[in-house]
Amino acid sequence: MFLFCGAVLFGALTLTSCSDEETYDFDGVTGIRIYMDKTMSIPTTNILKTPVGVVGSFDVDVNLKSTSLVSSNVTAQISYDDSYVDSYNTANNTEYQKLPAGSVSLDKTSLTITPEEMTSDVCKVTFNINNVSQLENGKSYLVPVALTEVNGQAVRLARDEKFRVKYFVLNYMETNSLINDGATGISGNIADLKTFTCVQADNLDPEEYATFAATEGWYKQWSILQQNSSNASFTLDMGSSHKVSGFYIQNYVMTDCYVEISDDNAKWTELGHTSEHNYVIDYSTYNYAWVLYAGIPARYIRFSMTLNPSHPYWRWGYGIVSSLDIYVED
Repeated sequence: MFLFCGAVLFGALTLTSCSDEETYDFDGVTGIRIYMDKTMSIPTTNILKTPVGVVGSFDVDVNLKSTSLVSSNVTAQISYDDSYVDSYNTANNTEYQKLPAGSVSLDKTSLTITPEEMTSDVCKVTFNINNVSQLENGKSYLVPVALTEVNGQAVRLARDEKFRVKYFVLNYMETNSLINDGATGISGNIADLKTFTCVQADNLDPEEYATFAATEGWYKQWSILQQNSSNASFTLDMGSSHKVSGFYIQNYVMTDCYVEISDDNAKWTELGHTSEHNYVIDYSTYNYAWVLYAGIPARYIRFSMTLNPSHPYWRWGYGIVSSLDIYVED
């Protein structure tokens, strides 16, 4: 009985001590520990090189936390340290690359936690976009920011390295397409097609465009001239330069549409193939669009459709362009 009661008492004391969160931090050591905030997540940023320039930027924030409220100013030193890339790859069986020298800058290397607080001020970590030419297409780069030193009364660094290093990932890709598959909404407004003219058409009647542009609703149609054909195309002159931000085209027998823009109807820039990308639905208006990364100035836009000659909709009269929208940001 004495032994049993002693064991119960010891267990109760142990549970009471371990539940004292103000005394014991996450790694089981008494005192206040300083650590990097949100180290268990690794945010990812995409930078894309397109025919009209670089889209995206790497501009992230880091800050520190303490395991308890501090009673006086705590200062800490942080730095970008790519020596962690190799050890991270080894530990996690990954193949992240190191960024070229001089690619990353911190707007401050000293952070402070003020009295009666548990969170420091913020450091902004930036990738120098001028270094994008030194990156490799399709590669992912690891950006480690490390907590290296703390100064203050009764505070220490987090014991475990995983709480002292915050990682970010920068993905770099080059593309000829300007369609943004990560878009969550449609930017710009639908242009008035009646102000445009059709300056070229293949397997479509260019004269019929004006009627098509002026028609609304279910009766809108621009007929493919040759039934069970495999291709059709048309070029529109928008009259003046517009910042094209997206487009939508519907043809029930179409399997793909290759879209290009031009300033002079001679030199063309690829927007992309519809079959290789997803369109966005704006549920507030139920508008549809393949959305571009940014508004691209152009006067002419060309649609080259690939059609399915054996599609059953031909026999039902649906070999038509039934919808066309061009979104502009001006």
